[in-house]
Amino acid sequence: MNPEIKNCQNCKKEFTIETEDFSFYKKMKVPPPTFCPECRMQRRLAWRNERGLYRRNSDVPGKENEQIISTYPPTINVKVYDNDYWWSDNWEPTDYAMEYDFSRPFFEQFRELLSKVPLISFADSKGVNNQYCNYITEGKNCYMLSAAWSCEDCLLGNRNSFCKETVDSYVCHKTEFSYGNIYCGESYKLFYSEHSYNCTDSYFLYDCRNCIDCFMCYGLRNKSYCIENVQYTQEEYREKMKDINLGNYETVENNKTYFNKFKQNAVRKYANNTKCINVTGDNVENAKDAQYCFDLPGGIENIKYCNWGTYGLKDSYDTGPGTGGKSEMTYEGVSIGVANANCSFGAIVWNSSNVQYAFNCYSTNNCFGVVSLKSKSYCILNKQYTKEEYNELLPKVIQHMNDMPYVDKKGRVYKYGELFPIELSPYAYNGATVQDFFPLDKATAVGEGFNWQDETERNYEVTLPASSIPLNIEEVKNDILSQTLGCINASGDVQGCTKAFRLVSKELDFYKRFNIPIPHFCPNCRHAERVSRRNPMKLWHRQCMCDKTNHGHAAKCEVEFETAYAPDRPEIVYCEKCYQQEIY
Repeated sequence: MNPEIKNCQNCKKEFTIETEDFSFYKKMKVPPPTFCPECRMQRRLAWRNERGLYRRNSDVPGKENEQIISTYPPTINVKVYDNDYWWSDNWEPTDYAMEYDFSRPFFEQFRELLSKVPLISFADSKGVNNQYCNYITEGKNCYMLSAAWSCEDCLLGNRNSFCKETVDSYVCHKTEFSYGNIYCGESYKLFYSEHSYNCTDSYFLYDCRNCIDCFMCYGLRNKSYCIENVQYTQEEYREKMKDINLGNYETVENNKTYFNKFKQNAVRKYANNTKCINVTGDNVENAKDAQYCFDLPGGIENIKYCNWGTYGLKDSYDTGPGTGGKSEMTYEGVSIGVANANCSFGAIVWNSSNVQYAFNCYSTNNCFGVVSLKSKSYCILNKQYTKEEYNELLPKVIQHMNDMPYVDKKGRVYKYGELFPIELSPYAYNGATVQDFFPLDKATAVGEGFNWQDETERNYEVTLPASSIPLNIEEVKNDILSQTLGCINASGDVQGCTKAFRLVSKELDFYKRFNIPIPHFCPNCRHAERVSRRNPMKLWHRQCMCDKTNHGHAAKCEVEFETAYAPDRPEIVYCEKCYQQEIY
């Protein structure tokens, strides 16, 4: 088929469905989308809450008055079990089965099912001794870690994989004994750095590779003993570093401020992609034939409009965050990866195949419109059917979705082929991951028909305000573990700020071991600051900014590209050839 220009039924903007897109939809046996790629991403992100934690009553029989910590706010009409009980054999998800009703829209019936079937408090698969960790797979001894894969002894991070003893970091891979990094990998004792790999015993690095004992540098390769990109001898470097007290909070904060200005001098490659063939997007590794994709490490092939997936995602469109793990043929879903095949229109569907319109399901096959199933097959609305009954009923259900579509509060029409409407999400808009990337105020969100969670009154008795937290880590005593610390933003109206926070012993031990001052911001504010330093998941068409005649062009370089650096940003952005000539 030829490319077609469509109008998004949500934002009303035009978007193009390419010839290869139609081929994919045909292979998946789904109709083309009616939402543009950006609106589809927003919709997916509203069905995922990576970090928000709420205190609510348990729905475990006999324990209804006991409080648990969950990712589902108490104002949302769902039932929640703690992880141990949810995974036990003490209850059966098919007990909540519903007969399909051809007099009601499918999504209306799914919303009813979603409100009845108990959900798991945290999505933690194959984990050992993890606390308050969500969307985590194969984690061990982790604390408040989210959207992570195979991490061990990691704390307070988001979207990390194969890391050990890494704290307060974002989208890092295979780092160890590291702190405060974003988009770093395969590094050891790396601190406060960005987009740096294979680096050791270094601080405040940007876009560095194979560097050891470096401080406040950018664009270095295979260097040691550098400060602000100036080469020193080992003895000179050690002497200068003696004068920098990195165990002091004010010293670190001043260096952060300077680093943010200093790194603006760095030449940026148009995309932070490595080992890629025919790829557009940002922060993609080892990929082939991937378009408009972001934050994807390892073994990626033939995908489009995907973001934050783990290793081995293939033949997929519109998935993420949280899709990958050797998954293929996935479409329009969030966290529908971890060894999945042919799964569409779902959220939190792991180790499954041939599943559509599912939420919070594991090891499930050949199911449609289901919630909280474990090791089930041939179910519709949680009702068990024989294979023959299922195959006979399913086409009728799909036809019914087209004949009687669901219409949301804003008049958007949902037929077969569209992901769940945002207004059905069991998360509040401002408590879901979507708020990190498509932030809205309450009036706008409610006006769009989305759920909103008002800030609960926090009656914390702060025993150690931010102004009284010791500046030097060497002055901190273990009794700080019994204190309630105040966040610097506590007196302001900062979205998501918890106003106060506590330290755990493992966290304090890490700070003392690596001479890191106690943070003065709550974990939510620290996360928001890290997210603010990432590029948006959006592309602009631009031209290389290089005008150096020794780079193989007579005047300004004429190479054009798609980049996540917006035209009005101050960074210096080069094509790959000019970047390599400048850096290497």
